[in-house]
Amino acid sequence: MCGTLAGVLRPLAAGRLGAFSLGVVIGFFAYGTLGVVVYGPVTWVWWGALVASVATGGLGVVARDGNRFAAGVSQRRMVVYFAVLAVALLLLWLDTRFHIVNK
Repeated sequence: MCGTLAGVLRPLAAGRLGAFSLGVVIGFFAYGTLGVVVYGPVTWVWWGALVASVATGGLGVVARDGNRFAAGVSQRRMVVYFAVLAVALLLLWLDTRFHIVNK
C-alpha cells in the first residue's frame, strides 16, 4: 500500500514541502498498519501513527535531496538528527523491555 501511495503521490515530491507531506502520508499508513497488526484497531494506534509520521516525515525530504543532503547538512543539524534517533531507539528499547506502552 505504501509503495502504491508513493507512486500515486509522486508529483508531490517536486518541492521540499511536498516531499515532507509525502513522507508524512506514507509514514502514517506504514506506522498505522503496523500498529493495527500488533495492537488491533484501537484509537491510540492511529494517534501514535500520526505523531510518528510527522516526526519522521523529513525522510521524504532526505530521499528527495539524495546525496546533496549528506554534503550540505550543517554540523548542528546532524547532532539534532542523531539525538532524535537516539531518543527514538531508547523509547523503542524501553517499550520492548518494560512494556511502557501496553501494560
